[in-house]
Amino acid sequence: MEIIKSGSYPYSPKCIAVFNLAFTDVCGSTAMVPKLLDTFLFSRQLISYNQCLASLFFIFLFLNMQSFNLIILSYDRLVAICCPLRYHMIVTHRSMFQLTGAAWAFAVFLVFLAVFFITRLSFCRSLVINSYFCDHGPLFRLAAPCSDVVPNIVISYLNPCLMLYFPMVFIISSYICITHALVTITLPQDR
Repeated sequence: MEIIKSGSYPYSPKCIAVFNLAFTDVCGSTAMVPKLLDTFLFSRQLISYNQCLASLFFIFLFLNMQSFNLIILSYDRLVAICCPLRYHMIVTHRSMFQLTGAAWAFAVFLVFLAVFFITRLSFCRSLVINSYFCDHGPLFRLAAPCSDVVPNIVISYLNPCLMLYFPMVFIISSYICITHALVTITLPQDR
């Protein structure tokens, strides 16, 4: 991040996505590691409700952004290899900022939606979460006997599809397109 920020590296639109990936990785570790150290080193396994929701929000936000950053980077490589002559017209600083901004907005919206549906639940039984952090699934299952958890179940199926499966399908598809573009080059020396 410092190399990109200092400008000693040639500043290209891809650097925006690489910097954002490094930033979300650092922030994701910062969101999760302190509570894990507190839990495992000092055996403090209690967390307040508001801290739990904040932890849930930030951990999932940065995990989701890592997936979106990988999509943006695979899009960059797809355009660079499949459309090399139009790469600098398609992938500009502006387009990378727009993609990154849209990814942040979408990730914040999806995680906020998950946290919002948790806040409307009432917990009447045990408040012990069977997870090493405040995870969405174990949290809403605690309220299952007392509240309607159908919106949470929908979110628990929707978020993995949008954050894990769609990025994986997009990245695999981009590599298939890249492989196809490389195979269709007619001259062996061009390959």
